[in-house]
Amino acid sequence: MTPRTNHELYLAICEIARSGRDASRQAHPSQQATHGLHGEASGNPDGERSLENYLLAILGQSRAFADKPTLTVDEFLGLLSGAFSAEPLPFQTKWREFEEPDEARSFDFKTWESLVIAQIVDLREMDENGDLRNEYRYGGIDSPRGNRWYNFDPASYLECAAAGSVGGWEPGDDTGRSFVPGPCLAMDPFGNHVLANPEDVESPQLEVPADIPWAFFADFMECGQQYE
Repeated sequence: MTPRTNHELYLAICEIARSGRDASRQAHPSQQATHGLHGEASGNPDGERSLENYLLAILGQSRAFADKPTLTVDEFLGLLSGAFSAEPLPFQTKWREFEEPDEARSFDFKTWESLVIAQIVDLREMDENGDLRNEYRYGGIDSPRGNRWYNFDPASYLECAAAGSVGGWEPGDDTGRSFVPGPCLAMDPFGNHVLANPEDVESPQLEVPADIPWAFFADFMECGQQYE
């Protein structure tokens, strides 16, 4: 069933992350990337598909929709799910010369594609310089190009992408997310930012639009990288 609220969409994405991770571990118990022992270097347990290969697979699948201004919710979820098993595109050295998209630019497929390529290059370079072997990397590290990263495997990337872009998490959801201890920054009814107990902050239920623009997909991917 197609998700109709942000809570349903959040749970659907988390289920994709969970089932994709489990299937990946069974299918690729000793998966290697196109260069070296990528699964070992990036710390993915039990041969889980690396985030670089996951994004390379999304990139390859997404090109079937390059001429569309928007995706349906089912197409969006299909890309996220299919990337756990689809063949990753080969990494291209010329991508290292790509410029990251200008935030002021309108987002179409090509802009979204540039953002994903920039993430892939970041992951490749963090692997090459040993950052992905840093046991404390999930506390946040900067890529050689200065971009902040908090998530380094497909499952945590997707959960944080969903929580950061659509919200929808509720206490009791079996997704590994919990309240941050101490006060958090929230918005009061008048639009002012205030400190509040996170358990007192309401999580609104929002309807999911029928069409998902590339700008939203870009925000989703950025949250996958940077949201905790």
